[in-house]
This record gives sequence, C-alpha cells and structure tokens, in this order.
Amino acid sequence: MTSLATLGIAALAVLAGSNVQAKDTYSAPQREALGAVDALFAAMAKHDVDASRRLILPGASFVVVLPDGAVKIEPDTGYLETLGKHKEVFRERI
Repeated sequence: MTSLATLGIAALAVLAGSNVQAKDTYSAPQREALGAVDALFAAMAKHDVDASRRLILPGASFVVVLPDGAVKIEPDTGYLETLGKHKEVFRERI
C-alpha cells in the first residue's frame, strides 16, 4: 500500500509540473480566459454567489448534467439561486 501511495504522489507531482509548463505556452488572452474560468470554478466551489455574479455575463446559460445523466439547461439567474441554496459539492467540467 505504501508503494501505491508513493506512486500516486509521484504521479501528482508530474501532472502538476506539466500543468505549470502547459500554462506557459498559452498566449496572454488565453491565460486571461483560463483565469476567468478558474475564478468561476473557485467561486462555485465556495458557493460564492456574489463572486459568481461578477464573473457571469447576464443572460448566460448553464448546462447541468445531473447524477442520473439527464441534462438541464438553466439561465444564470437559476444557477445563482441554486448556488446560494444548495451546499453540495459541484463537479465543474469544461
């Protein structure tokens, strides 16, 4: 089990290092866009409605994939309401 944990830590270190290197290859506008996405995902993780509202364009739509695989599209207002009411973990994906 110890060797499995060591292997996992080594894999995470390699992946983290490659992510840092990959970010260096992006242009300034690409880094800016990725920064906005990272900020939105951080706000989602904290259920921070105010920060999310500042990052989302009014009228945006969200595609939600529910645990049963069903897909739901909701407006930004619905998303913000859900974000404030529910405290379960959101699994954000791009």
